This record gives sequence, structure tokens and C-alpha cells, in this order.
Amino acid sequence: MMEEPRILTKEETLAVWRLRAIQEVFLTAGCLRVFDRPAGELREAYRVADAEDPHRLSKLIGKYVKRGNGYVRVLGNGEGGAFAELPDGVTPGEVVDDLDFSEATPLQDRLRELSRTLREAAPEDSGIEQLAGAVQAILEACRPENEQERFDQVREWANTEVLGADGPGDVQDMIDRAYQFFERVGIYAKELQRGFSADGSTIAAMLAIRAIVLARAELADDREYEMDALIESILYLAPGSSERIEPIATGLAARMVRLGYQEAVRQGAESLKAEGDGLIVKALNGESLTYYQALYPAAAYELGAVRVGQAAASATQDPDERRRWAKLAVNAEERAVRVSTALGFALQNLDGSGIAHHVLWLRRVREEKGDDVARLKALDLVENQLFYPRALLPVLLNEADPSD
Repeated sequence: MMEEPRILTKEETLAVWRLRAIQEVFLTAGCLRVFDRPAGELREAYRVADAEDPHRLSKLIGKYVKRGNGYVRVLGNGEGGAFAELPDGVTPGEVVDDLDFSEATPLQDRLRELSRTLREAAPEDSGIEQLAGAVQAILEACRPENEQERFDQVREWANTEVLGADGPGDVQDMIDRAYQFFERVGIYAKELQRGFSADGSTIAAMLAIRAIVLARAELADDREYEMDALIESILYLAPGSSERIEPIATGLAARMVRLGYQEAVRQGAESLKAEGDGLIVKALNGESLTYYQALYPAAAYELGAVRVGQAAASATQDPDERRRWAKLAVNAEERAVRVSTALGFALQNLDGSGIAHHVLWLRRVREEKGDDVARLKALDLVENQLFYPRALLPVLLNEADPSD
């Protein structure tokens, strides 16, 4: 005789609700920050529009929709490609002016609603109050000037702790200061990422600068050249006129290639790519409950490799090298986009409807085409699309109870 399900206590119910709230906050913030805030909001705005009226976007597939000062070409999967200007050959019939999402903030709106709900639902729960405070901090970091402020902090450290710091100023002193600076930048990038306090693009640029400069220093023949490698790059970074760090990162990578330090740039780019790939593998092999939290950091490293690869490809004069750099950048970009897409899928799958749909779909595939084809389809959802960790393969293939 089947036992009746046990009724959860108030404390257990609150714990379950708190866990779901944490997941929703993380996934919403992750979708907002994985690349950059405007891009995250735009993708979510298109998803919302498609959910409300599936026919609305289907009529726009392949067309260019006016958005702010640019255009977005709507793709068949609901995503969009951004263009500052219309490409040559676009006809008036391919341009749409009445679907402008440039002011839409669906992800920030969702976070605001979550913050309100959290505080109303459990006003005396310290854990919930702490989570609500974290949401408010994320929203505060969405100010337009936030990314400039993050870069200003890095430049301030470069000036005060390396270039203008008191000390003997000899070779060893300058080397020590420089390494301490880059260690601090690496820690800062991870702190920003954990707190969703900066866009993934900003964090990727910090990681990229650090990787290529340290690679150049590592390849130096002696201490003098090691110091030059470090300080020259910090001088390039510190006084910069740009308000954003991304063009500084790409400009530095291109400059290093033009000056003959292509091997160092490659080593730095490949280290970023390897770190991103490693984080993806680690997430895939990890626990289901923490899968997306483990997956999210990989995007910044992959995006850092994209920026370095694209900059190096534009700077080199060797056609073969240009192709190699372009291949690295494309591969890294594909991985970063898949991480972003997986986070978006997970946000829509909070109620379990996504995995339920895939389980039913794979059951039909198995009935029509056999077990091997169904397993290949399931592996594609996991290994290529990154929708689920490997631990959920048995669930997808109906070989285990989803509640296990």
C-alpha cells in the first residue's frame, strides 16, 4: 500500500520556497549580465513578445526591426542580431519601425518584483532579507554609468598602486607591484561576477588584459624585459580616454600583435579559452542543483578569448594567422552564446515545463527511431546545447524518476 505523502512543516516549506527564490534570482541576474545589460534585456523582451503572441515575431523573421539608434535582425529562434546601420542591399520592405524594445527592461522588472515579493512573504526571515538586499544591489549596478565606474576603479589601482606608489622603484619593486595589481584585477573580476555587479563584457575585458599581459611577462628573457612587459601594458591601461574597458582590451591585444608579441597574445587567449571550456566541463559533471551557477562563470572567459581573437585577427598581416585567430574567436563565441542560451532556457524552465517537454519529445523519438537516436538527441541537449548537466541524462531518457 502506497504511503501518503508527508505534509511539510512551515520551516521546510519556507526552505523550499527560499531555494526556488535563490534560483530565480540567480537565473534572472545571470541572463541580465552574462553578456551585457542591454543585450540581455533585448533577448528577454523578444522572448516575452513571442510568448504573448507567437505570430507577432514569426512575421518578423528575417526582417530588420528599428531599435533605438540601430536595428535588430530577428532570427528564427527568437534571438536577434544587432546592427548599428542597415547592411547594403536591405530593401524598405525588410525594415520594421513599430516594434522597438529599446526601453524595455523585463529582467530588471522581474528582479524588482522578486525583491518586493521576498520582503512581503518573509519579512522576519534573515536569509530572505539578505537575498532581497542582494537583488537591490544588482539593480543598483544596472545604472548606465556602472561599467565606467568599474573601469575607473581598475585605472585608479594602476595609478596609485603601481605607477604612483611610494617605494624604491627598482626593477624588482616595479615587477612586484605589477603582479600584485594584476592579482587584484583577477580577484575583482570574480567578485563582480559573483555579485552580478558588472556586465560579462566588462569582466571578460579585465580577464583578457590580465591574461595577455601576464603571458607576455612570462615569456620575457630577463627581469628588465619582464618589467617592461608589465609596466608598458599598465601605462597603456591607466590613462586611457575610453569610458569602457572593452576597447582598451582589444586595443592592447592588437598593439601587442603588431609589436611582435603574437605568441604571448595567443598563449593568453588560449588560457582564457581553456579556463572557459574547463568550467563548462566541470559544470556538466557536477550536481544538478548547482549546474547553472557553475556554468555561468565560463561565459566571461570565453568572451575574453573572443575579444582577443578578434583583435589579433584584425591586427595580423599573415592570412594563415588571421584564419587561426578567427577560428579561435568563433569557437569561443559559440561556447559563450550557448552558455547564455542555456541560462535563458533555465529561466523559462523554472516550473519544470522545459524538461517535461524534452522527456516527452525524446520518448517519441525513441518510439519512432529507436534508443540510439534518442540517446544522441539527449546528448545534444546536454553536451552541445548545455541545457542540462550529465546527471540528468537518465531523467531525459526516462530511465530514472525525475524526483530522484
